[in-house]
Amino acid sequence: MNKILIQLSCSLDINDTVLKKRNQVENNDKRLEQIINGIKKFVEKKYNADIIFVDNTIPEKIPIDKELEKLLIDNNIQIFHDNKNIYGSINKGAGVIESWLFVKEKLKNYDYILYFEPRLYLENFDFINNFLESPRNLFVYGNDKNHFFTGLFGIKTELLLKYVDKFKHPKHFINLGCIEQHIFNFIKNNDSYETLEKANVIWYSGFSNYKNLIINF
Repeated sequence: MNKILIQLSCSLDINDTVLKKRNQVENNDKRLEQIINGIKKFVEKKYNADIIFVDNTIPEKIPIDKELEKLLIDNNIQIFHDNKNIYGSINKGAGVIESWLFVKEKLKNYDYILYFEPRLYLENFDFINNFLESPRNLFVYGNDKNHFFTGLFGIKTELLLKYVDKFKHPKHFINLGCIEQHIFNFIKNNDSYETLEKANVIWYSGFSNYKNLIINF
C-alpha cells in the first residue's frame, strides 16, 4: 500500500517582507483567520494518511498562535515551523520550495505527497478524494493550460524531491520566476501527470481585502 503524506503549508508571519511592502500579500491577522477557517474545513474529513503542518516564518522557539496550535494538535497534525523563509520573503514560489527543503527528511518516508495551502477554503473534497483513491501526479491547470495551480495538488515524492534538489544555489531561487510555470515545465519534461477540471477551492487574493475578492478555482 502506498504511504501518503498530506502537507498543509502556509506562511504565518509575512509583515516584514518585500512582498508585504509591495502589498502583494495579506496581513498577518487576516491570513491567520483564513488559515484557521481553511483547516477547520479540511478536518471535516477523516484521512487515512499522516498530516503535517509546515510554516517557515515563525522561529522554532516562538510558539505559533494558540488557537491554531490547539486545532492542529486536536486533529493529530504534526507541526513543523521555523524561520526558513529566506527567499520566500521576495518570491512566493521560493517560499514553497523552502518549505519542502525544510521537511525534506520527513517527505522521504512517503510514496506520495498531497500538498494543500489551507489559506484556501475547500468547497468540497472532490480533488482530495480523487487523489487519495488513486495516488498519482495530479494537478489542475491554470489559465491557458501553460501552468499548474499550486495551492492543491498530488505528486510522487520521488518526483517532488527531484524537483527541489534542483535548488542548490541562491541564484536558483532568485531566478525562479513563477513557480506555477516552473513546476509545470519540470513535470511535463520528467513524468506523466493527470489533471482535473477544478481544485474546488476558494482563493482569497493577497492584493485586496479578502472579503471583497474571492475566486473559485
